Amino acid sequence: MKGRTDIVLGVQWGDEGKGRVVDVLAARAGVVVRYQGGANAGHTVIVGNEKYVFHLLPSGILYPGKTCVIGNGVVLDPETLFGELDDLASRGKRLARLVVSHGTHIVMPYHKMIDRLAEGARCEGTKIGTTGRGIGPCYADKYERIGIRAEDLVNPEILKGKLERTLKIKNDILTKIYGADGVVFTDKAEKDLKKIHELGKDGLLICMAKTQASISDDASKKGRPTGFKLTVREVRLSAGAGFIIPITGAIMTMPGLPKRPAACSIDVDAQGKVTGLF
Repeated sequence: MKGRTDIVLGVQWGDEGKGRVVDVLAARAGVVVRYQGGANAGHTVIVGNEKYVFHLLPSGILYPGKTCVIGNGVVLDPETLFGELDDLASRGKRLARLVVSHGTHIVMPYHKMIDRLAEGARCEGTKIGTTGRGIGPCYADKYERIGIRAEDLVNPEILKGKLERTLKIKNDILTKIYGADGVVFTDKAEKDLKKIHELGKDGLLICMAKTQASISDDASKKGRPTGFKLTVREVRLSAGAGFIIPITGAIMTMPGLPKRPAACSIDVDAQGKVTGLF
């Protein structure tokens, strides 16, 4: 990648206001990348008198002429993605070009089921406050190498084979651990897969963005978004080519838990350089 690369990092548990900052920075950027997370609480952007809430789309989507990328570190819920795109289309908005990495993992219905059942099974005081949108279980499948990726959505035979193998595992979890009903691969689902394949061939569903292939931490490592496979050399912070922008707020929030004041400490070395933010 050439040119300056700025990285926006939330340093709490979400709700820091990252989306608003990205929206401002996107005005002078050519490419806006979301590199981790899923369709959780989302970003709120206000343009004029209109309010937009994006759970999955990158905040720069409202800038025509830009390119927005959903990176391989994101877990993508197709239902949410298409819902947001349909909403923007109904409001007559011209959008940025949207690109989805071939390696982006897909949130499936059984992820949401397991997420809610697991939270419900936790004792009082041990609940984690999940929103039940399947994000955690989808990441778990990614690291177990049994997940469904974006590239599988346009390869129906590969997708069907993966689903048949994965559903055996998921149905054991649903029925034997949680006592719930299993998930069945129906004829309707097969027809839907063929429809997705046709959309993919026409370029209407997904545009594959090939990124460097590696298995690494996809959130952030040493201040860089590995969910989009940027290297330290490409960011080139030492040359002043870009900035890491940490976002924090006076109030900390976690899904399902009450708000509370933020506690923040900054480590500074002998030369007055900030070395850590906690």
